[in-house]
Amino acid sequence: MALRCPSARATDVKETLHAWLNTFKDVNLACLCKTITADNGLEFSEISNLGNETLSIYFVRPYSAWERGSNERHNGLLRRCILFNFILQFKLIIYYIVSYYLKLLNSKCNLYY
Repeated sequence: MALRCPSARATDVKETLHAWLNTFKDVNLACLCKTITADNGLEFSEISNLGNETLSIYFVRPYSAWERGSNERHNGLLRRCILFNFILQFKLIIYYIVSYYLKLLNSKCNLYY
């Protein structure tokens, strides 16, 4: 699960995660999500008190990417999609800029001779 957070501050991450967890009040949360595994970054420092009897919060050891394999996979997929989208938009912008200047130069070509 990837959630959009307003910033990387610990309070914003906690509020975003708390709001997402509250959307499942009508559903048994234990059927959907049993654990949350987070990095040891400062942005996750306040989420430890979100755990309860049905939801456990874990923090992985530093430099232990194998402890959060699905997290690393999803991060890679997100980076690939964002990078592809950025490159696509950049190519479109470059195409329109080049087209504009080509049209401009082609229309003013006769003025210089």
